[in-house]
Amino acid sequence: MKVKVFMNTAGHAHEFELLRRFGHGIETEFAKIKKPKEFLSFDHTVTKGTSNSVEYIYGTDYQPCDVAIMFGSWKDRKNPHHVIRNAIAEKARTFVCIETPLLTREVFRPNKYYRVGVNGFLNNSAYWNSVNSPAVRFEEVMGLSWKGWAENVNQRDEILIGMQLAGDASLRNNNINEWIIDTITRIRQFTDKPIRIRTHPGISDRGWENYSDLFRNIAFGEHGDIRWSNGREKPWEDDIVNACCVVTYSSGLSIDAILAGVPVIATDPGNFAYNISSNFAEEINDPKQEDPELVMQWLYNLAYCQWSEEEMFSGTCWRHLQDAIKKSQKAQKELSKFEYELAEDDNETLDIDESDNEQDS
Repeated sequence: MKVKVFMNTAGHAHEFELLRRFGHGIETEFAKIKKPKEFLSFDHTVTKGTSNSVEYIYGTDYQPCDVAIMFGSWKDRKNPHHVIRNAIAEKARTFVCIETPLLTREVFRPNKYYRVGVNGFLNNSAYWNSVNSPAVRFEEVMGLSWKGWAENVNQRDEILIGMQLAGDASLRNNNINEWIIDTITRIRQFTDKPIRIRTHPGISDRGWENYSDLFRNIAFGEHGDIRWSNGREKPWEDDIVNACCVVTYSSGLSIDAILAGVPVIATDPGNFAYNISSNFAEEINDPKQEDPELVMQWLYNLAYCQWSEEEMFSGTCWRHLQDAIKKSQKAQKELSKFEYELAEDDNETLDIDESDNEQDS
């Protein structure tokens, strides 16, 4: 298996180091393998007995490989790290994407864990190998717990809407300003409860300009009682404690809310809370409070979607991803077969058409 670590997908020094350490973990695992097993190569042929290798790539062009390793999600930007990320997402048949964590997130502090998925970074766009995961990682390794849904949460005063950074990759081309206005308009069909909009803590001083249309609409529109929280200054815990429901597009705030016992309306399937939450404004007065056993299993699964730097360095993360990589390779093999058969069908159709034309002439 040929693995290539694309170093320039990193944007900061600690990300470069994380990629190097991930590569070291893969090399450690490869060193344990005496007889390489059968695998699907990047040209979609099945190969036996081929040596395993890890190569570190420092350019901004994609180079074919069996598995590409990249840091970060991809956006339509001209920065070198986005150029190579986009090339990998477009051309690589199987790639590993390292992103921000889902659990134990701390704003403006180094991450203890990183989300690691195969072929994506969102809920419904990646292989995670995390179905029916055991409790040990969530409870013992991460030291987390869930106390259930908050008592009398439906009687709280506010609805909390979580903003996201304009143009963020997790929005998948949706306009966050338009989404918030549309969401408020829909909510107002069912309740006049105060709505608090929490800005993203990562907004830069210059970034506020991206929300001028939203601020203008809220200031001069008729949206009822709208309140604001500056996410750069106010901890999310202080906002959630007064919320009867948290509404997000694909924000990680939805996970924080459920951990705090607050139900969520998650409106995009890329949201990791989508499958256990309400998804539409019509449910704002009675948002889903999923069965606690299902919520616990969901949390256990999330714990196996993210890995520490030490687990990457030791190869533990790479070992966990093997089933996800195999699923990706199997899917790509089937896709390649389908594409080949489709091309053959097109050729046959073309031959028939040419024959008909000759007869007509």
